[in-house]
Amino acid sequence: MKNVLLVFGGRSYEHDISVVTAMQIFKKARLKDINLVLFYVSRNEKFFVCDSKKIRLKDFSLKNFSERNKAFREVCFVSSEKKKLYFKTRFGLREYLDIDSAIIACHGGDGENGRLRQDNIR
Repeated sequence: MKNVLLVFGGRSYEHDISVVTAMQIFKKARLKDINLVLFYVSRNEKFFVCDSKKIRLKDFSLKNFSERNKAFREVCFVSSEKKKLYFKTRFGLREYLDIDSAIIACHGGDGENGRLRQDNIR
């Protein structure tokens, strides 16, 4: 099974549109042999993988977003060279997921000009 990141959110003023786009893609994407991973970039540019069974659209609003929400798990490092996501645990870095490809659904600014890819995914 291939793991595909669906990257959305970000600090752009089009943040909310990006969230809606990602949720629509996720609901429609029922593809065989593909695990679509919701990869959220918060307004302050922290990365999270979202639990698709627990997440709700309102969880992403400015009023409701909380890093303590159990539906969000913070990613501390993304390696494009090794194509892996890493999470920080109390025991240090832990490998989480091999990544095969990504879909960038961030609107405006960093999502459209390439900065998100260049600066944040090493």
